[in-house]
Amino acid sequence: MTTLSVDVLKRIKAEGFEPAVVVETSSDNFQAWLKHGRVLDAETSTRAAKQLAERFGGDPSSADWRHFGRLAGFTNPKRERRLPSGMRPFARLRSATGRVYSNAAEFIVGIATSRDGEAGQGEERRKQPRRRRRQRAGIRRLGEFHADTPDHHLRHPRFVAIRDDRNAAEVTRESS
Repeated sequence: MTTLSVDVLKRIKAEGFEPAVVVETSSDNFQAWLKHGRVLDAETSTRAAKQLAERFGGDPSSADWRHFGRLAGFTNPKRERRLPSGMRPFARLRSATGRVYSNAAEFIVGIATSRDGEAGQGEERRKQPRRRRRQRAGIRRLGEFHADTPDHHLRHPRFVAIRDDRNAAEVTRESS
C-alpha cells in the first residue's frame, strides 16, 4: 500500500495488518509492504491490493499485482515530493520485520472466496490484444539487454579504480 500517513500505519497495525516492511518515500509519506504467507496469483493479488487500498486509504492507482514498492536508498522522482532544496528525497527503510501479518490467513480466505471488486474487470481487459508500443530510439526491452551478453546475465557497471593523476573535473569517459 502506498501514500500512507503515520496515523494510517498505526491503524493498519491495530487491525492486524502489521507490515513486513515500511518505507518512507518522502517526508511523512509511507509505503507498507505486507507479507501474505504465500504467493498469490495475479487476480487474487490485485483484489487484495485494491481492498487494502480502499480500507486504509492507500493510492488505488498503485493497487494491483504489477506495482512494487519504492526501494529504500533510491530517490522518489515525483515532482510534488521534491524537497524545498529542489532535490529528490531518498526513500528510507523505517522498519523491516519480514513477518506475515497476523490477519493474513483470514484476509486471504476472504479475498479468495469473494469475486466482487475490480480485479476481474482488469483481468478481462488484459486478455484483449495490446497495441504495440512505439519503440524509442536507444531504448531496448530488458530481455534484449540481457540477450547480447555472452552468458545472458544482467549487465552492471563495475568499479575499476580511482584516478589520482587528474582533477575530477577533467576526467571524461574513455573508450575501451
